[in-house]
Amino acid sequence: MINGIVTVAKEEPGVDERGGLPSASGLARVAACPGSFQMEAKAGNVDTSSPAAERGTRVHARMEGLDVDLTPEEALVAKEMKDFDAVLLDCEELVREVRLWYEWKDGERLFSGKIDVGGIDNLTGNTVLVNYKTGQGQEKAEGNWQAMAEALLFHRFYGNEGKSVIYSFNQPESPHAKVVSGTFTEEDLAAFEKSILSALFQSKAENPPLMPSESACKWCRAVAICPAASWRMEDANTDDNRTLAELPPADRAAVLTKAHSAERLIKSAWDKRKAEARELISNNSAAIPGWRLRRGKSISKVSSVQEAWAAAAAMGVSDDDFFGACSVSLSKLRGVAGDSETLEDILGEAITSSRTQDSLIKSAK
Repeated sequence: MINGIVTVAKEEPGVDERGGLPSASGLARVAACPGSFQMEAKAGNVDTSSPAAERGTRVHARMEGLDVDLTPEEALVAKEMKDFDAVLLDCEELVREVRLWYEWKDGERLFSGKIDVGGIDNLTGNTVLVNYKTGQGQEKAEGNWQAMAEALLFHRFYGNEGKSVIYSFNQPESPHAKVVSGTFTEEDLAAFEKSILSALFQSKAENPPLMPSESACKWCRAVAICPAASWRMEDANTDDNRTLAELPPADRAAVLTKAHSAERLIKSAWDKRKAEARELISNNSAAIPGWRLRRGKSISKVSSVQEAWAAAAAMGVSDDDFFGACSVSLSKLRGVAGDSETLEDILGEAITSSRTQDSLIKSAK
């Protein structure tokens, strides 16, 4: 241990549970760009919620045992997350949805992390943690700042000295593995602690460095007002105006890299400004001359195929016509059927495949 202690948060309804301080999920950004935390404080609170984030919140609420209305597809995701909880089977008692704080001994709080579920394995004595993820998920647990921070917090508060932490991301929708796990020793945790405190120390400096990048700016609320991000975007626009074909190969790579970085930053800046503008115009239609809100499209979706089939049959719609109007996601079908190889053999020509346009990516060399 360095000089910190770990405590349980006392939650108060209607109060920011993070206390305006970094949380485990945001530490990667602070490490990548130490100045981002102070810059975000200047930007203020901008509502950046999205349908995907709201969907994830609903699924997490169901995982907590709350009575939340979910679509059949969301309920399937929640069920699959539960199905992947084998790592918790030997834990007699589980701790759910608890926020832990890392503090100095004088009571100053540095950062926090909210644990989805964790416990102590009765057979090994190891600490076991599970983080439920909807959407893309994570590629690995090792080196992941959220995993590092939450493992440190939970193990220091609940764990057995000298034992390891098994940390898993349960992510049934991820293009990576559905369960991604890592094992952290106490030596690993001590190294994590130093890295986290070093990043936080830099972020507290009088003028912490701003280091814009795709990963640092993606979720940063301040990218629209950040001078370093603005410089990156402007710098990309001052490139040689010749076509790539007219440039030497080495110069082509430099131009493309700068333009790619600027494109990501511009997208992030635009998303943040849109969120600000929506809030202003929703309260005052004349807040931004020349701009207005257009009512969002209403999207209707059949939540029960079985009920739709019965209704269609009652109206005289043939089975061929009904199923011709339906589409089935193979990934969702795999989630229910389980054995994907057998499933594809049975379906045969009923599966059609298409290919999107080739993606332009940066190679390792």
